[in-house]
Amino acid sequence: MNDYGARALEHWQRARPGELATVADPERFFTDLGRQIQAEIQRRIDAQETPESDDFVETFGLLNAGQMAVESDVMREMVYLTEETTAQTEPAG
Repeated sequence: MNDYGARALEHWQRARPGELATVADPERFFTDLGRQIQAEIQRRIDAQETPESDDFVETFGLLNAGQMAVESDVMREMVYLTEETTAQTEPAG
């Protein structure tokens, strides 16, 4: 399980224990979810335009800020749901 899957599991343990209890194989579920999160983050990062700057440090900072924003958006959309739902207990894909 990658870091994204582990973070999702920790979140579900705190915020969505009822849904977590319905997951037949949490290790597989969060491993798959972590991979999906990582793939979506990478897809969005790849779609971003590369910042134009002659300053390496500035470019690095802009790229890092963009990656952090994408990661935050994807985690909010795919993990940090505000309340428990019973609609889906298997990751899409």
